[in-house]
Amino acid sequence: MATESTAVETTEEEHADHLSPANYWMIALFLAIVTAVEVAITYIPGYDGALLVTSLIVLGIVKFLTVVAFFMHLKYEPFTMNFMFYFGLLGALALFIAVLLSFRALFDTF
Repeated sequence: MATESTAVETTEEEHADHLSPANYWMIALFLAIVTAVEVAITYIPGYDGALLVTSLIVLGIVKFLTVVAFFMHLKYEPFTMNFMFYFGLLGALALFIAVLLSFRALFDTF
């Protein structure tokens, strides 16, 4: 049984959408700044409770979406791939919230 190796040829146009290394460094810098803001707001006196948790969740979502869009290359994928990813993500989030509600964990926290 012989095995054949075929090379897949790609053109420059197919890879033109992807970012340069400088862009990835800018994204990494952005993520580091958002992380620094997350750490800094935990030290602000009087900035606690629901306001702190909400702020941290929003900043976490910003970082998550940045990583998903650029490092997982979902920004460059067709709509179908994005739909499948986000549909699964929303399903997992709904399940997570349902479990928290069943144990009343959301109400006892704040």
